[in-house]
Amino acid sequence: MITGSDTAMSRTVNAEVVDHDNPLMRGNPTLLLQAVLGFILVMQGVIAKVGGQIFPLSEAAAVALCILAITQRPQRQLSRFGVLGILAVALIAFLIGVSLINDVDWMRRAGRIAILMTLVGSFGSGRLQLKAVLQGVTVALGLNIALFYLGLLPDTYGGVLTGFLGDKNVAGLYYAVVPLLLSATIKRRDIKTLLIAFALLGTVLTGSRATMAALGCAIIWLLITSKRGIAFRVALLGAMIYGVHYLETNFPRAIFFEDRLGSDHLRSQIDVASWVKVTQTPWYGKGLNEAYVFVDTNRWWYHNSYFAAWTEGGWIFAGVVVAAVVLLGLRPFSNLERTPSRIAVEASTIVLLVCASKLGEVFISIPSMLLLSAGFILTAEELERHRQLKYEARVARLEELSGRRPRSEISL
Repeated sequence: MITGSDTAMSRTVNAEVVDHDNPLMRGNPTLLLQAVLGFILVMQGVIAKVGGQIFPLSEAAAVALCILAITQRPQRQLSRFGVLGILAVALIAFLIGVSLINDVDWMRRAGRIAILMTLVGSFGSGRLQLKAVLQGVTVALGLNIALFYLGLLPDTYGGVLTGFLGDKNVAGLYYAVVPLLLSATIKRRDIKTLLIAFALLGTVLTGSRATMAALGCAIIWLLITSKRGIAFRVALLGAMIYGVHYLETNFPRAIFFEDRLGSDHLRSQIDVASWVKVTQTPWYGKGLNEAYVFVDTNRWWYHNSYFAAWTEGGWIFAGVVVAAVVLLGLRPFSNLERTPSRIAVEASTIVLLVCASKLGEVFISIPSMLLLSAGFILTAEELERHRQLKYEARVARLEELSGRRPRSEISL
C-alpha cells in the first residue's frame, strides 16, 4: 500500500506504467465466505420466501455482506472521503422525502440503494475484499452457463442464456461487466485474455443486443486508449455512442435478430411513453419506483436508466448517479498515468454507460455497485499517489533552491 513514509516517498517512479501497488490485487483470494456470498449475488432470478416476504437470493447475499463488513476492520484510511458518506445519507433522505410527497411506495427501493451504497463504502475501506467477491461472481457466471445448457436451470426467455439471473438483459450486464472488473485484479495477460473471451461468450449467449454493443465498445476502449489523452478518449466515447445509435437505427434485426420486430415495436412504445413521463416530471422527481409506464393497459418498467433516475429523483438523483459513475469509473480529470487496472475499470464503465441508455435497471444494480467499488478503491489510491508526487516535487524544488544536491545523488 502506498503510504506517507520516508521509504515510499523516496521510491523512484518508473517511466513505464505498471501495477506494482495495485490495490485491486490485494487481499487473500481464499476468503471463502466472501467468495460464496459473491457467488450468491448472481442469483437475482432465484426467489426465496421468508415470513411472507419474497425477495431474490442476491439481495440476501448483499445484506449478508453488509453485516460481515461491520465485523471487519478497515484496511484503508478514507477520512478525506467522509463527506461522501454524508452526501449518500442526504441523497437517500432526499429520495424518501420526494417519495413521501408523491405518496408512493419507497421502503424496499430505498433499502436497496442504501445497501449498495454501504457495499461500495465497505469495499472502498477494505472491510470487504473486492477480488474475492468478483471471483465468486465469476465462478457463478461460469457455472450458470454449464447448468443452463444442461437443462438444470430455468429458461425464461426462449432459449437464450438466463439461468440464475432470470432475465437476458440482466445476464448480459453481468457477463459484460464482471469479467472486465476481475481482469483489473490480475497481472497475467493470458488470464486477462481468457476473461475477455469469457465475457464475449456469455454476453453473446444472452442474446442481449445492448450489452453486446456495449462490450464491443469496451473492447475497443481496451485496445486503443492505453496511450491516448483525454481529448481522444472523449472523442472516442462520443463516436461509440453515435455508432451504437446508428447500428440500432439502421440494423436492428441484422444477423440473428430477425425475429425481434414485435419486441422492438413494444420497446419503442415504452421509450416514447417514458420520455413523455420524463418531460412531465418536476425537477425533484416523482419518487422511488415510479420509473414505469402503461402501454395498452400493461405496466412496463423503463428501458432507459437515465430516464429512470430522472423520474425517481429529478436532476439531483440523475446527476449524482451519472457523476459518480463517470468520476470514479473514468477519472476524466486525473493527470496521472493510467495503469492497466484503471483502463479495465474504464472499459467496464463504458459498458455501464452504454447499457444505461437501453436498459432500465443499470445504475442501481450489483454490477454497478461492483464497478463503483473498484473505481473508488483506485481513485483513493490515485489521490494518495498524486499527493506523494506533489510532495516529492516540492522537496526536490526546495533542495534545488537551497543549492543542495538531490537525495538521489547523495552516496553513503
